[in-house]
Amino acid sequence: MIVEVSARHHLKKIKSLASPGAAFVLDEVSKIRRSRPASAESEFEIGRLFEGCGFKYEAIEAYWLSVSLGRAQADSFERIARLYESLGYCGRSLWYSVMAEKLNNSDLALRKLLARTQCRIGRLAVGLRTYRRTMKLCPEDAELHSKYLFALLHDASQSPARLKRANERWRLLHCPTSPLRISFSNLPNPNRKLRLAYLCAEFRQSPAYHVVAPLIEGHDRDHFEVYCYHLSETSDEITGEYRKAADHWRDVAACGPDQIRDRILRDRIDLLVERSGHISRPLGIEVCQRRAAPVQVAHLNYPCTTGCREIDYLVSDRWTSPDQEGFSDQYSERAVYRVPSGCLVYRPQRDAPPVTRLPANRDGNFTFGLFQRPAKVNDDVWDAIAVILKSTPRSRLLVQHGDRELAESGSTARRRVIRALGRRKIAESRIEFVGAKSKCDYPGMVANVDIALDSFPYSGEITTCTCLWMGVPVVTLAGDRHSSRVSGSILSRVGLEDWVATSIEEYIGIAAAKAADLAALGRLRAGLRQRMSESSVCRPEIVVRELEEGYRWMWRQWCASQTKVMGLPTAAK
Repeated sequence: MIVEVSARHHLKKIKSLASPGAAFVLDEVSKIRRSRPASAESEFEIGRLFEGCGFKYEAIEAYWLSVSLGRAQADSFERIARLYESLGYCGRSLWYSVMAEKLNNSDLALRKLLARTQCRIGRLAVGLRTYRRTMKLCPEDAELHSKYLFALLHDASQSPARLKRANERWRLLHCPTSPLRISFSNLPNPNRKLRLAYLCAEFRQSPAYHVVAPLIEGHDRDHFEVYCYHLSETSDEITGEYRKAADHWRDVAACGPDQIRDRILRDRIDLLVERSGHISRPLGIEVCQRRAAPVQVAHLNYPCTTGCREIDYLVSDRWTSPDQEGFSDQYSERAVYRVPSGCLVYRPQRDAPPVTRLPANRDGNFTFGLFQRPAKVNDDVWDAIAVILKSTPRSRLLVQHGDRELAESGSTARRRVIRALGRRKIAESRIEFVGAKSKCDYPGMVANVDIALDSFPYSGEITTCTCLWMGVPVVTLAGDRHSSRVSGSILSRVGLEDWVATSIEEYIGIAAAKAADLAALGRLRAGLRQRMSESSVCRPEIVVRELEEGYRWMWRQWCASQTKVMGLPTAAK
């Protein structure tokens, strides 16, 4: 008991400080360990101390010591699993999640963790089943159901219609009542300066920065007053950049959807834009379903419908959402607004290195790259990759994603790839693995491949843009759903329509044919960054102006509806 009391005393002391330094923490740990011989409980408290101060590796070591000393309890394994997950070690996180769940299979938080780690490591079918079983136990959990929907986007067996129904089911379960109908006090003047608001959980360090920041910064302040509602509990230096770019900033992560709606109504927002969908917390969708502004828009990082009928418009483009029979039907939003030059604008990484020579011309081997997370890579993708490798002499595949274990020989992440290609008669010697890379090192790593192979039916976005910026063209398959067509839109806007396939056979053919013409590939690589710079993908002054024209048109539609209701004469409109 003396050790436990001592540990808690020191833990309380450290938590009372704003930001304890490493030396101080280590000194406190030494005091705890000197106060009495090591015990399971004292090491567990030391683990909590380290974890609370952000020393994750030290916390894992202490928690493991507590397990080895006899504290093999679910909370010990769960803490280790969560720490490994946050550090990017998916296989270890899954192993400890399984151990924790075996010891306490009634803990819903553990089941959520297990489902999440199963999906992240690429065991998608198992992860989806775990999500469904857990949702039966807590059907009222909107955030759990939201994470399931994001995972479901990776399932190749889902049709656009089934995905739409799944997203609408979320709305019916978690926002079942009709929104309050209010008479908005916003002046229905079609030409006045508008209050434009963004609801987003990615106003922080995330890949979305490359496509969200140029949008926020690029608005014409003579015609739009920009509000940002930050839905994430996490803030960092990137959050500071967003805060400076906004005319008005609202931290609302601690608020419920009704409170956020009330805040938006007090701010008298004219157009409300939801950015996150089901990629992060579904708070933005919950707010929109309550109707917080006269015009509500989805301009999403989430490549699917929100399922929200109270969102008036979904922003897309003619490549991602062709104006053809069947495509508009996959959206629950009332209408699709297609930005003429494309709906995405990309800001390249400022410190990206220069474009290098074609790797195949340096070492004689042709390198294909696969940079998508494991859940995106299904059997059809592996089949296509195997045929491409067999069709291309002296070729190999470089595999990289965010799992740190990919850099470790014998890891679960590596074994999954080796087994998948081994079953298709591709030798392990033809596969190169690269583990997680820092933001600074990632573009340089991408430059080590000649051609990147996209996943399907969930294609890339930021990854595709990064590849193109580094001179690496991407082969993609534009399918029948929104999530399968984002890369195709980007490539088409850069003038690489001939890299966009419409079938698996064409995908294989494009990759093999392009790899066979090194001279053409070298010329393309040398000029691809300039080509991308000159395209609308990297020109916010084009995309944001067209988007603003769309916002103005949407606003005028609302104004017209109000003047009809109020019976104003034409001259007053």
